[in-house]
Amino acid sequence: MKKLTNLALGTVAVASLFSATASADHKYSWGNVSLNYLDWDAKTENTHGKDDFPYIELEAGAGFTWGDLYGFIDFESPDRLFADKDSDKDPSDAHRIAAKIVGTRKLGETGFSAYGQVYHLSSHKFSVTNVVGGAAYDYRNGGLWIRPWLGKHYQIQSNGFEGAKSYSGDNGFMGGVTWTYNFKLFGEKFMAAQWHEYEFKRDGQHYQNEDGSVNEFGDGRSEGHNGAVSIWWHMTDALTTGFQYRYADYKLGSNAYIDAFIYSIKYNF
Repeated sequence: MKKLTNLALGTVAVASLFSATASADHKYSWGNVSLNYLDWDAKTENTHGKDDFPYIELEAGAGFTWGDLYGFIDFESPDRLFADKDSDKDPSDAHRIAAKIVGTRKLGETGFSAYGQVYHLSSHKFSVTNVVGGAAYDYRNGGLWIRPWLGKHYQIQSNGFEGAKSYSGDNGFMGGVTWTYNFKLFGEKFMAAQWHEYEFKRDGQHYQNEDGSVNEFGDGRSEGHNGAVSIWWHMTDALTTGFQYRYADYKLGSNAYIDAFIYSIKYNF
């Protein structure tokens, strides 16, 4: 539970920033639980030592007259929950918990909103919390929804691996875009989607050693990309299946482009 302290603090910050008034109207809510398997590309496995893994995800969202909230929590490699707790294995080889909370607060009827995001990842010897605060814009047209956003990035990190260093503090900026497109094909309901994040002007301590060389435990340079493109088939109201193309460039602790496919089945409630 101690590893979730930073997430809890960030959650309180976001909740206080985007809390609704007592009179705010609830517009919609949704949730699901899913079983997923992430399959890294062979080059990513061989060059960067990433291991494929299953994970369980709980995901939910809600909309209000004042804005919206979204969140998920992933239990990655649950089969390794009690394995290698004291080893020096890479975090990608161990059980991990990942979670994200996103909130917006509308700025009148302009389409713009205040934006906040908290992401937390913890493993047996590593944890990182990324907090972003900024602004977003929502565009809707039929089945298409697009939200670009931009904010200041603050990071809290703890790294217990030999030779690694931790970095906490101002870590530049983060921007991104999320979009979804709902459509029908052969009478069936589908959704295409993407989320993409771009970090820039990172603090040099995050990715460099004191002599200016690249820190092997960092992301390799002052900017990086992270995201996924997906297609979903809503088989019934209760069941959804699909796959994602997951990618990162100078992100996820790798100083190169890495990618994977994720295969999922969701139960909607």
